[in-house]
Amino acid sequence: VNEPKFTAGDIPLFSGIVGDLFPGVEKPPEDNETFENACAKATRSLGLQVVPNHMLKTKQLWETLLVRHGLMTVGLPPCGKTAINDTLSTILE
Repeated sequence: VNEPKFTAGDIPLFSGIVGDLFPGVEKPPEDNETFENACAKATRSLGLQVVPNHMLKTKQLWETLLVRHGLMTVGLPPCGKTAINDTLSTILE
């Protein structure tokens, strides 16, 4: 869930540490099909194009909301902050 907060080089290190702490335990495969379908439907309903980066950022926002009490989306205009927030809001309605 927290992988978006790691740098690309930190993910293998974190995976190695978790593997050392819990030997023989495999991470179950992620089943995001339901979320991805809902995201694509919500994106289209907002009149936006379904592109992989938008789907990824919406998923990352959702995963962050699951583990944080609050957050801010920041970035230069127009980088898609409102589109991602609106998409997630539509999914959760």
